[in-house]
Amino acid sequence: MRAHLHALMAWVEAEAARLGLREVTLGVRLALPRNLSLYRHLGYEVVGERSHPGYDHPTWLSMRKRLP
Repeated sequence: MRAHLHALMAWVEAEAARLGLREVTLGVRLALPRNLSLYRHLGYEVVGERSHPGYDHPTWLSMRKRLP
């Protein structure tokens, strides 16, 4: 599964660069810490904490990877 996600994210980043974008952003639920670890491993950084409607505490993180 992780190999598929690595391939998918490589495609997303290549497509974003092809379109002239300078970064890719995504959201990761705090309930899925392995996903957070994976995206950090791929070079994404946390840029903000967010909450789903009805919650008074962060439930997901906004992440970003700047493209070369």
